[in-house]
Amino acid sequence: MFHITGMVSLMHSNIYAGATLVMMPRWDREVAGRLISSYGVTTWTNIPTMVIDLLASPNFDNYDLSSLAYIGGGGAAMPQAVAQRLLEQFGLRYVEGYGLTETAAPSHSNPPDAPKQQCRASRS
Repeated sequence: MFHITGMVSLMHSNIYAGATLVMMPRWDREVAGRLISSYGVTTWTNIPTMVIDLLASPNFDNYDLSSLAYIGGGGAAMPQAVAQRLLEQFGLRYVEGYGLTETAAPSHSNPPDAPKQQCRASRS
């Protein structure tokens, strides 16, 4: 929770909303797949590398991601092929954002209802 995305965009907003926050001590694609499935996670903020890693899991077909209603994040541009797979397989549009810890918040974000694929919000 040292990073602005984790602390403000995730922890603080979930506390404010009274939502459940599912946290992992470190990234593990198998644990992530099981947690999304078992807790019925609806919103997943991440970096594209995590999505790519989870989709590449040999156990991916065992995970139920149908509860996800929103997926997005930043840190890098989401590859077009991965964004397209999310859209085709799950009906999810990856929402890219941009910000700096130094600015104390994400400073730009694609609109959740019409995100542009492979378009970091800072370049749109």
